[in-house]
Amino acid sequence: MTSNKYAELFVPCEFNDGKPVKESYLDYLAHAFCVMFGGVTTTDAHGRWLSEGKLYAEPVRIFRVDSDSDKLREAFTRIANNVKADLKQEAVYIRFGSVDTELIK
Repeated sequence: MTSNKYAELFVPCEFNDGKPVKESYLDYLAHAFCVMFGGVTTTDAHGRWLSEGKLYAEPVRIFRVDSDSDKLREAFTRIANNVKADLKQEAVYIRFGSVDTELIK
């Protein structure tokens, strides 16, 4: 068993006007994580939150990387800032943590 860190980036699949984010953009992000960390797991989900009394809901794609790299937080924060700008978002959500992992071969 190995102790690793993980990071998850929640990327909106729609712009604020409801138009879909191009799949090629989401594929680009997945490829970038693979190049940086050797792999990524993606999950499609739906996020909901309240802001100033209004309920918002949107589809998201979660990009998760487990890694022992010291660059994990820095890389995810940089990419999150790029996603925020590219998709014209007020904010994007990142989650960091620790996890014990085991690769069964």
